[in-house]
Amino acid sequence: MWHRISHLGIISLLLINIIVDTRGQAKNYAIQIAAVENQSEAETIVADLKSKGLNGYWVMAEIAGLGTRYRIRIGQFKTNTEARTIAEKYRKRGLIADFFIATWEEPATNNIRQRRIAASSEKNSAEDVAKTAEKIKHKPELEPLVAKPADPPATQLPDDLRQVDAPSYPVRTAEPSPHIGGPPVANALPDLNFKNSNWKMSGSHALTTQNMRTIFFIDSLTGWIGGDDGSVFRTTDGGMSWRPLISGTRADINLIQFVDWNTGWMLGDMEKSGLEGGKSDSDKVLLLTNDGGKTWRQKQLSNVTSIFFIDARTGWAVGRNATILKTTDGGEQWQAVSELEKLIGLPVESTTYNYGFSDIFFLDADHGWIIGNFYGRDRNNIGGLYVTSDGGRNWKRIPLTLQTQYSSGRFTPGVLHSVHFIEQNTGTVSGEMMDGEGRFFFAIHTRDGGRTWQQYRTPSSATHFTQFIDLENGWTAAFAPREGSAEAVIYDTALMKTDNGGMSWQNDFLARGRRIRAIFFLSPSLGWAVGDRGTILKFEDKKKSKVKS
Repeated sequence: MWHRISHLGIISLLLINIIVDTRGQAKNYAIQIAAVENQSEAETIVADLKSKGLNGYWVMAEIAGLGTRYRIRIGQFKTNTEARTIAEKYRKRGLIADFFIATWEEPATNNIRQRRIAASSEKNSAEDVAKTAEKIKHKPELEPLVAKPADPPATQLPDDLRQVDAPSYPVRTAEPSPHIGGPPVANALPDLNFKNSNWKMSGSHALTTQNMRTIFFIDSLTGWIGGDDGSVFRTTDGGMSWRPLISGTRADINLIQFVDWNTGWMLGDMEKSGLEGGKSDSDKVLLLTNDGGKTWRQKQLSNVTSIFFIDARTGWAVGRNATILKTTDGGEQWQAVSELEKLIGLPVESTTYNYGFSDIFFLDADHGWIIGNFYGRDRNNIGGLYVTSDGGRNWKRIPLTLQTQYSSGRFTPGVLHSVHFIEQNTGTVSGEMMDGEGRFFFAIHTRDGGRTWQQYRTPSSATHFTQFIDLENGWTAAFAPREGSAEAVIYDTALMKTDNGGMSWQNDFLARGRRIRAIFFLSPSLGWAVGDRGTILKFEDKKKSKVKS
């Protein structure tokens, strides 16, 4: 049915590179948590960090068109992996909110670029000022990159473009990382640059300012979208017009599935307040409808992050704490699958990780697949793929051997995002991995039930979600924070397509100033994408055969 993976692609970003005299020094990294306009505010934030026991400092940058910005950073680390690991630890403890990993620069007290040139100083001549200004150089705006065959790399992202949030799940929006507070997200003027003319805006006008997070179509005419604050819309004309529905909840809708025009389910997150009034956790809410979404009823489902229904009565739910649930009455009652530690081969939880399942797919009532991951600080294992051939009464693990340069097999650091099979022996698994200092987005395909796999991987530092509808045709949306976006975070997204299983990717469109959060394709010629501030896009290639309504 659908798929989620992760992504690559890259957006036109203005990357600011402050030149520092680093001759004889190895490249180091720092955790950046904010950027402010004045020094006093920067010093206040740094003082707050130090009061928490963190090694905070600020560096100054001159950004074309914006002026001076003071970047708040923490620490100095030898590798990007080390910096990211520490940052995730700080965020989990509530010491910081959002972050990205930047190339290390000397703190203000030691860096010549931070010294103010006092107007009253008699020693600073015009020549001195010119020499100081010469130390600040900028990189030109980058053109979008088109992925080429993997290994050698298809798309190489700039070093400064790093993932901010936990990896997103394809099609269904990623479960947000808990944190306290967070920097504002810029309401930047969005800019859509279509490389593929088959993409168009869906609908005649903006429906809402809410962020859309998920989309599902039962046929070429009838579909639903959901997003922030319980917002839900339905179309019966292929997306030409959308009608709002009343969900009865304030939860953020992250997943929608229907099995016919009337029977469907939605999965949402209802945020809970942290100790200091910030976001800390969320309750999972399952919403059920039997009238196409006109009315909904609610159920609480702890830990659940994904659902899949085979028909109007039989469905599955998976999530954190190794949760696997089954329903035979349409979602009213759920039964847990037991003896999961024996299946996983390790304890469900330890001091460094919690094992959970992130995606589930059933081909029919008997044949299904689940993927699992290690969540937490310890991600040295890639997770696992599990299969059943008797309707979930028994599950077994399918070995995944990823091709890497610096690590091997199950001990490759990474995360699995999606699984999709088109028949019992033929399917695709996607995710991302770390190999040495490199981070990669990958897709692996099998034609023999998982005994052997064909792998394609691409260097990527963005957050992805992806859909494959067969072994060849797939799409991935990758978003990343724009460097130099001052005190507010601005996200840019590239949506890319492959017709050779991920060996190479081509840009379909660039969305500057917004995140594309979900995609859904019925065929290679018909699909949709949704994202921030009510964005709804439709892809239709009329030259190819149409999907039956």
